[in-house]
Amino acid sequence: MKLELGHKSDFEIRREIHGCAGKTDLRILYMSDLHFNRYSGKIAAKLINAVSETNPDILLLGGDYIDSRKGLPHLEKLLDTFSGREHVFAVAGNHDYYFGIDAVKKLVTKYNISWLEKETAHFTIRGVRIQVDGNRIGDTNTETDLRLLCLHKPIALKKFAGRYAVCFAGHLHGSQFVFHENEHGLFPGRFFYRWNILRVKSGNCSYFISKGLGDSLPIRYNCRKDVILVHVNSENKQFEIRPLQESDSIEELTQLLHLAYSKLAEQGFRYLASHQDTSVTRRRVEKGICFVAVAENKIIGTLTCYEPGRAGGHPWYARADVSSYGQFAVHPDRQAGGIGSALIRHAETLAAKQGAKEITVDTAEGAAELIRFYEKRGYRFVDHAQWTETNYRSVLLSKKLSG
Repeated sequence: MKLELGHKSDFEIRREIHGCAGKTDLRILYMSDLHFNRYSGKIAAKLINAVSETNPDILLLGGDYIDSRKGLPHLEKLLDTFSGREHVFAVAGNHDYYFGIDAVKKLVTKYNISWLEKETAHFTIRGVRIQVDGNRIGDTNTETDLRLLCLHKPIALKKFAGRYAVCFAGHLHGSQFVFHENEHGLFPGRFFYRWNILRVKSGNCSYFISKGLGDSLPIRYNCRKDVILVHVNSENKQFEIRPLQESDSIEELTQLLHLAYSKLAEQGFRYLASHQDTSVTRRRVEKGICFVAVAENKIIGTLTCYEPGRAGGHPWYARADVSSYGQFAVHPDRQAGGIGSALIRHAETLAAKQGAKEITVDTAEGAAELIRFYEKRGYRFVDHAQWTETNYRSVLLSKKLSG
């Protein structure tokens, strides 16, 4: 958990997946609630890098762009980098009306960005016919393959769920203070705001809510700023989980581990998986049972399970009723799409069959997001450990297995 003061705190790229029918394969980036002021130069530069890195097919701007005129140079610099991109759309937020909606619209359109406030856009990308509605529920008279809704303020899902494939909103900033998070939302804000959540799905509609990028009152607790990157792909492009085969490439598996752990390495955590060579990968795989998640003949996730009492290195792992897993990774482009949870379920099922009463994993004690990921799946802290291969103290997180 982290207290953030001021305007210079970083943001995350939340990576989500929406599966749909057809041959759709698109990347959509949504950013909202910038609230730029004189101190926003650093975050503007990072947003420019994020757009360059993710290279979305569609870029949606969700409103509340400016808090003071001293933030205009930073906003203009950001918008200028979007001017050469296709399929960039902007809607207004409530603060844009306070600042002056005509001035905001003029600034946005100056950089060839489509002003979508209360409007609809139709276009085609790689043969996919797309409709985007901005801050309104549009009609369904035009034949399309993919309908998107770009909102600033969240509205009730029941108003549009049957019309759209993917919907975005912001405005709530995650309530800025988060003391508890689960699949029902971010608390305590969720008690007061129905849509103080990260995501929800209804039928074939995915609804994503951003925590925003800036605040008029710059203070947050355990509520990291974000942009949302959604990979929309056809449902037949999901994944299968199977044991690692002799024909699978250890080199490919090692590259996946390096990619998956690169962000943690950038934060200073020297996980073995972030830099190990192929011989280490092979040795770790051979100590247990390695599962891989595969899509389109590419390995996009992995996890290695160890029999009860076999992991070693700590008394807890030596227990005959404790199974464990490690070398757990999902490709950055496929994270938050259920792959990691599916791999963990495989590990838990195998552990129960092997007679284990508990299953344990360890990670850096400073990796707060990873720890929350495990806690939401029923894992609890049991002890600390210090491994010779890492530069951090680890936490052992364990889950009781039923039956």
